[in-house]
Amino acid sequence: MKPEQEFELIFRDFVNQFGGEVIAEPSDVKIADYLFRKQNIVAELKCLVCDQTKVMNEKITQVVKNVVKQNESLLLLCDGQPLAINKAPKEISDPWLQILVKPLEGIIESAHRQIRSTKQRLNLPSAQGLLLIFNLGNQLHNRPQDFRLLVAKILRKKLPNKQLRFTNIHGVVYFSYESVKTQQQNMSFWAPMQVQVAPGDDMKPMEQFQKDLQQGWYSYVEKMSGRPVRQHAGE
Repeated sequence: MKPEQEFELIFRDFVNQFGGEVIAEPSDVKIADYLFRKQNIVAELKCLVCDQTKVMNEKITQVVKNVVKQNESLLLLCDGQPLAINKAPKEISDPWLQILVKPLEGIIESAHRQIRSTKQRLNLPSAQGLLLIFNLGNQLHNRPQDFRLLVAKILRKKLPNKQLRFTNIHGVVYFSYESVKTQQQNMSFWAPMQVQVAPGDDMKPMEQFQKDLQQGWYSYVEKMSGRPVRQHAGE
């Protein structure tokens, strides 16, 4: 069994114990994974499995080489320090950001379709969508705050009519359980965010649900592992 499949089984058990429902997937369409009926929330789980660090670094290195070849003075702005996306010149940071965003956009687009299909299939037009992203081993995204900024950039994208592109995603949680090394070594993190799809949307219920879900998940993990969760200091 693949690691992501093993985790999905674990998380299904947690969802059942938490009071949610695991949605049986039909054969004709891909739908979301879970329904939290009481909270009126449809949730989809995605796992980051493959470490893309090497491939991404190669692409970013090529971008830097191309930019510096055209304007060597840009390298002086870095002051000899290792490049960081939030401190790099715009000519470097913009394509760098696009390289990081592109694969994540595919994940979000897929989750959006599945949540939308589930709401239609179960006749839940007022349900809010929650995307759960679990890092199972992608070292590239070991900084939860940075990852959340990437996700926010994608979710802010708009259609030509000025409407948000992903209107069925109202919340995102990026989390791990000691499955990827962070700056504080292998520590769990839980990075939630809410998305106001339309003006006036009340995001307090989603925010509270994410807090309740975190507490439930950590309690479940501690019960299963027999030891307390070590929380990432930045979360």
